[in-house]
Amino acid sequence: MERGERYGRRSIRLKGYDYARDGAYFVTVCTRGRDCVLGAVVKGEMRPNECGREVARCWTWLAERYPYVYLDEYIVMPDHTHAILVITGTQCGGARWNIPTSNVTDANEPCRDGSLTTQPRTASTTDPVKPKTDGMHYEPTQRKPLGRLIGAFETVTTGRVNDLEGTPGAQLWQRNYHERVIRNHLAMNALRRYVANNPVLWAPRR
Repeated sequence: MERGERYGRRSIRLKGYDYARDGAYFVTVCTRGRDCVLGAVVKGEMRPNECGREVARCWTWLAERYPYVYLDEYIVMPDHTHAILVITGTQCGGARWNIPTSNVTDANEPCRDGSLTTQPRTASTTDPVKPKTDGMHYEPTQRKPLGRLIGAFETVTTGRVNDLEGTPGAQLWQRNYHERVIRNHLAMNALRRYVANNPVLWAPRR
């Protein structure tokens, strides 16, 4: 079991919470049976196979397909994937939602609705998802809630992996997923570190 796995073990689903609203969410999706089908960890480094690389491309697709989705830190592990997703576009306290910067050390207070108001994060040079830098903020009439976004990701990745493996109809993911609403900078930065350090913490399930 991974040290620090507390971030992905339990879903803290808030009763009555609107998961289509502006906010940052930490998501864990596990493969069916926790089978290590997405690659391997070698000397503390994740080495995705072709299926794992396809899963990573599908995270990118999710942010490209839905303009109100920003993909923050994420990683594909042998039997699961972690991601920080941000749904953005509406106003909070007169300020637009922006991605928190990775070097913030204080715990700024969230808005009353739980969303964060900070400066945009600059994507790393290795991040395949480019930040939205054109100054536009999308506000479609209807946005998919988090559950439907993850459902779209699971559907697309399952189809693509089955095409690669020649296993039509096979299930790639567990039925449910784990999520957590990220409410402040300390939580955001702690989760970013956890995601980045996941390969170092990796220990195969027995």
